[in-house]
Amino acid sequence: MKFTGHERDLADPTGTGDDLDYMHARFCSPLTGRFYSVDSANSLDLQNPQSWNRYAYVQNSPMVYTDPTGETINVASLTADQRKLLLEGLQSFTGNTYTIDDNAMLQLVTVGNENSPLATALINEWIGDTREFSVVESPTGQNRGINSTGEIQLNFSTFDNADYGAVDPRSFNLGSTFVHESLHASTTLQDNIGGIVSLSFDWTGPVVDIVNQIRAERGLPTRAAYLSKQVRRARHRTFFTNVNPRKPDRWYYVTRQQLQR
Repeated sequence: MKFTGHERDLADPTGTGDDLDYMHARFCSPLTGRFYSVDSANSLDLQNPQSWNRYAYVQNSPMVYTDPTGETINVASLTADQRKLLLEGLQSFTGNTYTIDDNAMLQLVTVGNENSPLATALINEWIGDTREFSVVESPTGQNRGINSTGEIQLNFSTFDNADYGAVDPRSFNLGSTFVHESLHASTTLQDNIGGIVSLSFDWTGPVVDIVNQIRAERGLPTRAAYLSKQVRRARHRTFFTNVNPRKPDRWYYVTRQQLQR
């Protein structure tokens, strides 16, 4: 568990007569256990009831998150194994080396010789953004990036027992999923047109198109369609092209477990 240290401000700027804790962006009353203003980093998300109370501290999850600056949610929920999986996935997908510092923040260590310039620029932008994004284990099993909260929800079992066949595993892993969902969290881009997902296998969508640019810069197979095909035993196939240099248009697939809904 991590604790957030704050100082007691006896000046009481609110004039209530209550000794307040100065928490950088907000004052908190230890007597009532209430903040005097809303959390500027907590945006309303209709799918997350904890976000409805904007006066709360770290969405009422102090065992999971800390907020040392008073404005951001620091990631404290990922286990050592989950962090390791994320860093390995990012390195293999982007070509760069990343680390997680003592404040549980993602940091760039080394730009690889065969890195993706687009991936490097995007992740550097997210790292340096004044808005902070929180990476958490998905509560539903689905990988999601939520723009309203900046939360990146990852299922760390997404690629367990995946069968890549002829597809390079570097092209489709936790690193590519992180980038995909981070695009959702940092922009208004969606995997649909006008709220409707195309049911055609010749359509990828704007987010997949950006991730495919990263794959192309790395010389990796590119995703052929946003949709995946359901197969027996609750498994599904995601299709890729540019797998075989002699037959770049031929489709190959990665088979993995169907994610929960």
